[in-house]
Amino acid sequence: MTYASNATQLVDATIGVAAHLEAELEEALAEHRLTRGSFLVLASLEQADAHTLNQREVVAKVRRTSGTMSVRLGRLERAGMISRERDPENGRSVTVTMSESRRVWASPSLRPSSPAGCAAPSALRTSRAF
Repeated sequence: MTYASNATQLVDATIGVAAHLEAELEEALAEHRLTRGSFLVLASLEQADAHTLNQREVVAKVRRTSGTMSVRLGRLERAGMISRERDPENGRSVTVTMSESRRVWASPSLRPSSPAGCAAPSALRTSRAF
C-alpha cells in the first residue's frame, strides 16, 4: 500500500467517524431543543468568569456572524437561559450572562454522564430549537 492510499483511507475513516458523531450530537442536543450553536454559546458562558462575556467575545468563541448571534441570543434570552444588558462602562457593548437557573442545570455536580440522560428545564420543552 502506498502512502497516498493510506492517507486516503485515514481521511475516509475520519469522515465516517465525524458523520456518526455529528448525528449523535445532533440527536442529544435535539432532546433538549438546542442547536449546536446554542450549545456552544451556553458552553462558552459556562466556562467564562462569572458566566459572563460581552457579545463580541461570544461571537468570537462560537465563530458565527454577529447577525446570526443576535438572533440566537434573542431565542436563548426568551427561553430564560441568558440575559443581555448594556455594559454600564461602554453603552455600545452588550454583556451576555448565563441565567442562574441555567447555571444550576449546567453544574458539573448535577450533570449526568450522558447528554441524552439530562432532564431538560421547562423552558426547553417547546417545539422550537434555540
